[in-house]
Amino acid sequence: MKSKLLLGLNYQGNTYYAFRANLLTVAGECRALETIEEMGLSLDDLTNEQSDKHTKQNIALIDLAFICQQVSFEGIPSSDLTPQYLLEHLASTDYALINEVLDELRKKRIVAGNGEPHINQGE
Repeated sequence: MKSKLLLGLNYQGNTYYAFRANLLTVAGECRALETIEEMGLSLDDLTNEQSDKHTKQNIALIDLAFICQQVSFEGIPSSDLTPQYLLEHLASTDYALINEVLDELRKKRIVAGNGEPHINQGE
């Protein structure tokens, strides 16, 4: 699903607005989990408030690791679109917008699937 940021994402002197949102695949989830591990974090850091790693920044980095696997910007190599890069360059308004677009994409896919016959139907 194509969409546009409100404030844009700066990259190498240019501001990018248009992005493409995709559903998170199993492979994308695995890459996100590997990225989270490489940052020295874990999903447990989201829920363990006693952990010294339970900070707003680390929680955002974990979420951004998953977002990186679901969005792309023409002109920005996916290898440069890292959680840390988005943390430093993505406006909070656009962060919320990306999450809204991803939610809308999921809902559209679910609604579309409700009217389709199932593969095993009739067996």
